Amino acid sequence: MKTCFACYVSLIGVAVATMLAGGCLNETREVALYPATEQIVDVFTCKGLDDQGHWIHVTDQFKPEEDPRVVVAAQLRPEHRQSWITYELTSPADFVVLSETIRYPKETDLGVHFDIERLMQTGGEGEWMAVVYADANPIGKAMFTLGEKEEEGEGVSRYYVVDSEPAPAEMDTSLQPAPAGETSGATEPVSPTTESQP
Repeated sequence: MKTCFACYVSLIGVAVATMLAGGCLNETREVALYPATEQIVDVFTCKGLDDQGHWIHVTDQFKPEEDPRVVVAAQLRPEHRQSWITYELTSPADFVVLSETIRYPKETDLGVHFDIERLMQTGGEGEWMAVVYADANPIGKAMFTLGEKEEEGEGVSRYYVVDSEPAPAEMDTSLQPAPAGETSGATEPVSPTTESQP
């Protein structure tokens, strides 16, 4: 009996030592808590500047027959000012087709304009993405559309992949074929064992 009691005492000693070493019972452990860094970065698209130097017609849609350019503007935090800023445009086919790198001015916000005809030649109509980098680190992005925006019905998938199982809310069941042996009309389904009689 003496041996078993000694085993229990040593196990308890090991458990207490482990808890103390791990900090479970240590009341003097220090913890640090810092506020999140506030990101004051704004990347957007617009149609240009007015006479007073203010951004005008902030939008995410540009029409090739009406708009001569797409302006990608960035308003950055003070620590990003004087950084090398890259404006990168990705086409609807997911290719980076245009980019511009420039040193960000210390006192003013910066926008870069891209010729809409060149955008149409390099990527065409559809949804584009503008990403802004400060010293090669991504800091913001804006999505915009060249041409007309696609109308999307709520809860209806625009395509169906064979052998996939879309979520029920994403399927338009009126377009799905009826399972074998069922009809969508008012008549009763015909059983394969029922023979028609003259």
